[in-house]
Amino acid sequence: MERVRRIVFDCFGCFPGRLERIIGKVLGCCVRIQGVLGRGSYNLVLDTLLVDKARRPHGRRGADPRGKPAPPLRDTGEPSYLAVLPVADGVRLWELWEDSRSTVAWRKRVLSDLAAVTLQLYRHPLEGIGDMALASDGSPCVGVLRDGAVAIAMARGMDVGDRLSPGPYSTWKEYAWNQIQGLLLLYGDSPLYGRSIRANAEIILEWLEDFQPDFPEKFFLCHPEFGSGQVLVDPGSGHVESIVDWDCAKTVTVHWLARGFFLPFFHYREKPDEEEEEELLRFFREELRLGGAPELVPYVTKYPEEVYPQVMFEEHIRPREVSAECADTSLWVFCTEMQAQGFMDDEMVIQKVEAPWKKSKSPTTSSAEETGEDDEEKSGEDDEEDEEESGE
Repeated sequence: MERVRRIVFDCFGCFPGRLERIIGKVLGCCVRIQGVLGRGSYNLVLDTLLVDKARRPHGRRGADPRGKPAPPLRDTGEPSYLAVLPVADGVRLWELWEDSRSTVAWRKRVLSDLAAVTLQLYRHPLEGIGDMALASDGSPCVGVLRDGAVAIAMARGMDVGDRLSPGPYSTWKEYAWNQIQGLLLLYGDSPLYGRSIRANAEIILEWLEDFQPDFPEKFFLCHPEFGSGQVLVDPGSGHVESIVDWDCAKTVTVHWLARGFFLPFFHYREKPDEEEEEELLRFFREELRLGGAPELVPYVTKYPEEVYPQVMFEEHIRPREVSAECADTSLWVFCTEMQAQGFMDDEMVIQKVEAPWKKSKSPTTSSAEETGEDDEEKSGEDDEEDEEESGE
């Protein structure tokens, strides 16, 4: 329930009980937020016995001529999306990687094919950072970064001005600058998190002013959410049959590409064996070197021993997945890690806001939450009390 309270408060500035009453008055029916059993998600449920009230002329002020709620919808200009994929052979690597029959030699065959994928993408650099798109003549090109902060702000109807751009970006510095400025536009005025978001964003922007790339500004296509669930392999040989889910793929710097297909970095099912992971890491690096790209080897690093700012930025700054609270946390974590790695001055003061609903809890309450037992019987009166406390 705390997750719902956090999201509702962040988006609407009130607690769930008040939001239910507001929506109920608008629609003229009873409304409640109800958890979906076993799914960890929530639905907004309308009481069907009272829905007809919303159709009466006096049911809602400002309704359309038919008496039904008609909020304005803005055209984002994005075309409809439909993907048709051929049937792919193989078994998901998720089911095989930690199987008792999966030997180190078998895993090396998998990594050998993934290293070959890395080399193929490295041999075809692209211009700029952005999503893959189609040019007017039908040829593939780098286009707008739709998951970027500026594009999200534009889709929400915000005025981004002349300085901000949704992409593509000709340099990584331009890309990072636009993401931070976009986050400021999206969440910088948040009543609760705005102050720390602005302060930490200013630290990053100041650092970007002096940033100099350590590798020629080339960009490469990379998988948007690579993991063992996206890799299909032959169970016997260990050879990769295909890698699926390439929609929303974008271009990245060499730092992310070099480590982007080293599977142990993206397989969190169980804690890996450290000795085996080191052996597989050495093997993957050697495959890249023998494949004719020794310059990639230094960038295949084991986190957090040696990490580059470009990698940390990709790991933490993800505008599509954030709210104001998440943006605040992401900026704080990025700045903290940058200081720990020596990329930022230790004298810079990083700020972090503690949400008002994160109160100290008894051990009994904490243990119940850790087991996933949410209190679904919270009444609207509890929400009102929380509102009064947060107002104080």
